[in-house]
Amino acid sequence: MPIVEHYVDPHPDAVIVLRNPCIDFAPWGEALDSEVSTIESLVQLISITPSLAEPGIAERIQDDGWGDGRGIAGVHSKKKKSKKGFSRTINEIETTVENDTIGENPAGASGEPSSSTQAKEDSESAVETPMNNESESQADDFFYYVSSHILSLASPWFRRSLTNEQWTESERDEKDGLFHITVEGWDSDTLLLLLNILHLQNRKVPRRISLERLAKFALLVDYYECAEAVEVFSQMWVTYLAKATPTPSTYCRDLIFWIWVSWVFNQTYEFKNATRTAVKQCSEPIRTLGLPIPDKVLDKINLQRYEVIEQVIESFSGLRQRYESLDYVCPQNSAHSFACGSMLYGAISKAMKSIRILSPRPQVPFAGISFQKLCSDAGKIRFPFWSSHGGNHSGFHDFQETCHLTAPVTTIIDNVTSTVIGFDLESFKEPKPASA
Repeated sequence: MPIVEHYVDPHPDAVIVLRNPCIDFAPWGEALDSEVSTIESLVQLISITPSLAEPGIAERIQDDGWGDGRGIAGVHSKKKKSKKGFSRTINEIETTVENDTIGENPAGASGEPSSSTQAKEDSESAVETPMNNESESQADDFFYYVSSHILSLASPWFRRSLTNEQWTESERDEKDGLFHITVEGWDSDTLLLLLNILHLQNRKVPRRISLERLAKFALLVDYYECAEAVEVFSQMWVTYLAKATPTPSTYCRDLIFWIWVSWVFNQTYEFKNATRTAVKQCSEPIRTLGLPIPDKVLDKINLQRYEVIEQVIESFSGLRQRYESLDYVCPQNSAHSFACGSMLYGAISKAMKSIRILSPRPQVPFAGISFQKLCSDAGKIRFPFWSSHGGNHSGFHDFQETCHLTAPVTTIIDNVTSTVIGFDLESFKEPKPASA
C-alpha cells in the first residue's frame, strides 16, 4: 500500500504522521470490563435502600475527576510519556477493543443497535507516493503536512508539543527540516477534517456529517483541546444532527455517541435528553464504547439508575408488607380487614413474582433490568378489585371500587419516574475563573 500524503498547508513546516489508523470505531459488541463503573463496587458494599438517594451522595460524585479513565481515556493520556529519542505512541480505540472486548464484531454486524448510516461527505484530496525504503515509514502511515504556527495557535496540546524542549516534536528533523509529530489510532479521514478546519480550508469541509463522524471528531477535539477553534462547524453539525439523528429513546450506540458529543461541544439540551434516556433505558452499567466520557457523568447515570429501580422494588415490598400485617385495617370497612388484606397481599405477591422482583430480590447492578421496562411491566399488571355491597356480602368484581392496587401502583411509578429528568451539563463542568 502506498503512503498517503495530505498537504493541508501548501507551505508546511511540520508533518503529522498517523500510524495504525482506527479501523473499527467504538463497536457495540460486548461491554468492556473496564466500563463497569467504580460506583458499582461502592454500592455493592452497602445496603441498597431508598436512603441511597439521600442528599450528598450524588453531589459527592460530581466532585470526582476523570479517575483512571475508560477505554481510550485510559490510554490516550494527554501527558507526555516519552523523552527525546523515543517514539511516543498513542494507542486508540482499536487496540483497546481488541484487548478488552469479548465480541469483536462491530455493532451493525452483530445485530445490536448501531448508528445511522454514514452520511455522504466531501472527499478529500490526497497524494499517494510509493513506499520508500526508510525503516521509519510503514505501509499504513498517513502524512499530514501542516503549519506548526496554526497548530500551536489552535491547540494547547500542539503548542506544548512543539515548544517543550524535552520532546522530539520541538526540534526540526535533520533530513527534511520539518517538525515531526507521530500519533496513532485516529481515524485518518476525521484527522484530515480537523486539520482542514484549523487551516481554514473551509471548502474542503462538509456541511453535513454523520453522528458517528461527529463522535470521532469530538474525540480529536477533546484530546487536542481545540473546541473553540472548531466551534462554528461543530455547532452547525450538531444543529443538523439534532433533527436528522435526534437523541434516541432506546439504549443503543447512538445514545452513547450523543452523551459524548453533547459533553465535548457543551450541548445542554442534548446532554439532558441523552442522560435521561440512559437512566431509564440502560439494563446494565452504562457502556462507554471506549470513549473518554468522564467518570463523574457515568457514575451519576449508574447511581440514579440503581436508585430508581430500587425505589420501585422497595415501594412494592412496602405495599406487600402493609397488606401482610395483622394490624392492617381496610380503609372502607374495618369489618372486612382480614379479607381485604388477604386479597391484596396475594395480589401484590403474584404481581411482584410476575415481574420478577419478589424472590430472589434483584440486587445492584440490576443486570438485565431497565427502569423503563420495569415500570412498563408493572403498569400492565391486572389486579382484582375488592368491593363491599352492604350487609355481609362481599366479593371480587371486574369494575373498580375502593380497595384495589391500581391507584397505589400507578402512584409509585409516577412518583419515581418524575425524578428522572436528565442531568444539567453545567453541574459537571468546572466553573470558569472570573475575569479580572
